[in-house]
Formats: sequence, structure tokens, C-alpha cells
Amino acid sequence: NRLTKLELLSINGCESITDEAIAAVTCSSLTRLDADGCKLTALPDDFGDRLPNLKHLDLDSNSLTALPLSFDRLTKLEVLSISGC
Repeated sequence: NRLTKLELLSINGCESITDEAIAAVTCSSLTRLDADGCKLTALPDDFGDRLPNLKHLDLDSNSLTALPLSFDRLTKLEVLSISGC
């Protein structure tokens, strides 16, 4: 993984991003993920394990119906925005 210092990933409005692409995101340095309006329908079961330092997560305006159980491992999460899902 070459993105060892990446802290912010913003893919707002990227409707071509697939659920599988989100499942591939693993970055221990990521503190903020903005994925507003990406038409996501699901997050991977191990989402909370892949982003241990996540503090801010914006999933507004997606088609999510549930959050994975691994969300309880996002212990540093301070902001979760899921309106319009």
C-alpha cells in the first residue's frame, strides 16, 4: 500500500464508484472519507477493520440500507453523516 500517509479521501458524486471499489479501500492513516452521492448500496462487512483511524464519514445520499457490524470498531469516529440513505 503506497498511500500510507493519506488522511482525506473525497469521492463525492462519483456515481461510477462501485461497492467493490469501496471494499478495496484499506488505509490505516485515513481520518476522513467523503462518499456523498455515490449510489453505494452496501459497505463491506470488515469496513470498520479497514479504516481504524477514521474520524469523519460522510455517506449522505447513497442507497445504504444497513451498516456493517464492524462499525463498532470505528472507535475514533466522531462524525457520521448518513442522511438521505
